[in-house]
Amino acid sequence: MTAPQRQARMRLAAELRRLNELVTTGIFDAEPLFIAAEKVAGVVSDLEGVVATGRRPRIRPHPDDPPAEYFPASPISGVESPIAPPIEAWVVQRPDGSKAIEGKVTLNPTYEGPPTCAHGGIVAAIMDELLGMTNIATDQFGLTASLSVRYHRPTPLGVELRLSSYVRSREGRKIDTWGGVYHDGVLTASAEGLFISIRGDQLAAIVEHNASVAGAAIVPPHHDSPTH
Repeated sequence: MTAPQRQARMRLAAELRRLNELVTTGIFDAEPLFIAAEKVAGVVSDLEGVVATGRRPRIRPHPDDPPAEYFPASPISGVESPIAPPIEAWVVQRPDGSKAIEGKVTLNPTYEGPPTCAHGGIVAAIMDELLGMTNIATDQFGLTASLSVRYHRPTPLGVELRLSSYVRSREGRKIDTWGGVYHDGVLTASAEGLFISIRGDQLAAIVEHNASVAGAAIVPPHHDSPTH
């Protein structure tokens, strides 16, 4: 993907996030909503008329990449996804010299569960993503085997939340990773994840199988995609 293509995709995703919030939380008369729906339908038709066949290649994330490059199309952290909350994350070094992930996010009412609080499922999804980023940053990629989330107190909307995660231990193929969400220095949610490392050929077999059973709905990545 060229730089202009990526910038255009990110710009469109950002505008669609604004639209998502308006549709979810705004109070409108029916007429402007119908008008907007017609305009959006026109935009969709325009894009359907020029979209290329297949699906753009996905690139394997690398520990040296910025975390924003790990999952650019992810529904949880992807900068190119119109449904992802605007998570910012970066790699830090712990006192023992190991790498960890720190980050921040402000969740708007699109992600509401109980009134004024983040939906617990969204918090859990953010935790899973954060822990996965941490595994990549430490060159310990694995698939989630289990995720245990503890909600210490409601996570508020509309305020900056701090994210933190690190790998606690590794034994063979098992990776134990921890993460937390904080508001004003107070832990609102934490997660313990067990991940299982997987070889590239094993992941490729999973991808091919899932693509075959899903038919035309799912297009597998190109095997000749650039990799690190």
